[in-house]
Amino acid sequence: GKLGFISEDNKLIDIENCPIIHEKINELIEPIKKISSLEKSIKEIHVVYSPSEGESLIKLVTNKKLEIDVLKTLKENFLPSWVVGVGSYHRLEKELIRLSFYGRDYTFIKAGEYSYRVSAESFLQANYFLWDKLIELITQYVEGEICIDTFCGIGFFTIPSSKKVSLAEGSDLNGFAIADAKYNAKLNKCSNVFFFRNTPSEHLK
Repeated sequence: GKLGFISEDNKLIDIENCPIIHEKINELIEPIKKISSLEKSIKEIHVVYSPSEGESLIKLVTNKKLEIDVLKTLKENFLPSWVVGVGSYHRLEKELIRLSFYGRDYTFIKAGEYSYRVSAESFLQANYFLWDKLIELITQYVEGEICIDTFCGIGFFTIPSSKKVSLAEGSDLNGFAIADAKYNAKLNKCSNVFFFRNTPSEHLK
C-alpha cells in the first residue's frame, strides 16, 4: 500500500514520514500501509492523536462496510496498543458516515488550562503545537456581554471565551461535536456557555 500526498497532476507521492505531524502519527505510517495493502477497499485514512493522552483514533474511509471482526483484527494485529479505536466510514460528499466502530470512539486533549473530549467524528485543530497560542490569540479579542461562536466544534474556542463574557453560545451542524462541546462545558466547569446543533444563519436569527 501507498500513503502520501497528491501532486498537482493528481499522482500519489508515497512517503515514509512527514516532518510537520506529530512523531507518534509518523509511527503509524508503516502499519497503515500494511493495512491498506491488505484491505483494498480503503480510500482514505484519518488519524486523531492526543499528545496529552498518548493515544489515537483511526477512521478508515472505504467503499464498503468493514465488519467489527475485521476492524478488531486490524487493530489487534497491525496497530500499536495506543490506537484505542478504529472505525469504518463511507464518504458522502464532504461528510463521513460511520458504518462500524471497534474500541473506544473518543479521546481527550489538553490545550492551555482546558481539557476537551474529542469524538472520532468531531473536528480537531491539526496543528497541536499551536493550540495554546490559538486560544490566547482568539480570546484576547473577546469582550462585551455575549460571545457567539458558529462552527464551534468541540467548543475549543467557545469555552475559553466564556471566561471573558457573561454568556457564550456555540453552534455546529455536527451532532457529535455538539455532544462533545456540552460535555466539555461541564468538564471545564463553565456554567455560562450553551451549545446548539444549528446552522450559523439559524443561530444568528
